[in-house]
Amino acid sequence: ATDEDTFGSVSPYSVDPTALRWDLGREPLNFFKTRVTIANELLAKLEKKFENPKSSYQKMRTVFNMAVGIYFRAGLQAAKYLGGLYHRRDHIGDPKGRVPFKPVPATKQRAALQFLVKNFFGPGGFRWNPRLVNKLAPDRMWDFEFSVWGARVDYPIHGINLFLQGLPLARAIHPAVLERIQ
Repeated sequence: ATDEDTFGSVSPYSVDPTALRWDLGREPLNFFKTRVTIANELLAKLEKKFENPKSSYQKMRTVFNMAVGIYFRAGLQAAKYLGGLYHRRDHIGDPKGRVPFKPVPATKQRAALQFLVKNFFGPGGFRWNPRLVNKLAPDRMWDFEFSVWGARVDYPIHGINLFLQGLPLARAIHPAVLERIQ
C-alpha cells in the first residue's frame, strides 16, 4: 500500500491493518508481538548492561525511549485491526476479481484486542521497574534546541503510559471504527 493508505497510522480512516510503516513480514500483528517481547527483554537487562563506569544514565534513558517507541508503534498498529478492512486496489474485470474492501476476520480482531489488553490496558502491561525509572536521567549537555533549559529532569513515566494507552484507545473508540465494528 502507499502512504496515502496509512494516513499516518493514527487516523481511524486508515482502515487496512496491513497498510503500515515499521513492520516486517506477512503478519504485522505477530511482528509487533515479537517486538514487544524483545523490548521487554531489553528493559529487563538494561540496568545490568549499562551500569558500569564506562556508561551513563543518559544512555539508559535513550535505550528506554527506544523500547517506548516499540510499544508506541505496536499499539497503534494493533488497534488498526479493530474494525479493520483489507483494502484492495483491484479494478472491475481484474483476473483475481476481488472487491475493494474485506472486513478483517473477527478472530484477528479479537487477537489484536487481546494483545492490547495484555500489553497496554491489563494489569500486566507497563510493569516498568521503579528502580530503573529513577535512573533515567536526561542529557544535560547543550544542543541547538537549548533543551538543557526546558527539559524535564525526572522521567515522565505516567505521561508516557497515558500516551501509550491513549492513542490505541482513542482509535478503538472513534465513531468511524465503532461503526465498522458494528
